[in-house]
Amino acid sequence: VGFLTLVYTISYTSPFFFFLLSAILLKERVSFDRWFAVAVGMVGAVIAMEPGSDLFQNIAILVLAGTFLGALNKILMRRLAATEHSLAIAIYPNVVMVLAMLPFLDWQPMPWEHWGLFAIVGVVTAGGQYAIAQALRFAQASTLAPIDYSTFFWVVALDYFWWQKTLEPNTLIGAAVIVGSNFFILYCARRDAKKN
Repeated sequence: VGFLTLVYTISYTSPFFFFLLSAILLKERVSFDRWFAVAVGMVGAVIAMEPGSDLFQNIAILVLAGTFLGALNKILMRRLAATEHSLAIAIYPNVVMVLAMLPFLDWQPMPWEHWGLFAIVGVVTAGGQYAIAQALRFAQASTLAPIDYSTFFWVVALDYFWWQKTLEPNTLIGAAVIVGSNFFILYCARRDAKKN
């Protein structure tokens, strides 16, 4: 199975953390049917992880911890969006991250072409952070959370075209369950918006 696809599939548990944190920290109302859809999506993630495999045991906890911290980051960005400019939200955390990591760096000289690749990664990441900050300014975190599922199609394509890895049946089934729950959550969000 494509490693990138599997890791991203596990990370699709982020809506659970999103919903939990948005309810606790942002006091957003999360309906029962959305909680149910997130639970179904998490079942899909477990199917994709193939419990019992060495990969599941070695990676799952690390990916879940990273997923929780990623969800917390987006929740904090949503809270900051009420008072701070989107550009500041995109830049300041990255500056703090670089400064915090400096003591741990074992600097090695890099070829010039690597500097160019790092610059591209930096621009793409900053652009993504800015777009997320803008989205969080105008929509509830619990509504935006399911959109993360769209990355599945990108990582499957990268695994296939870059590393020539194909989908395993359990990953495909799990992804189908996850995407189905995603569409249901989007349906609930639109239905609730019409009621209000």
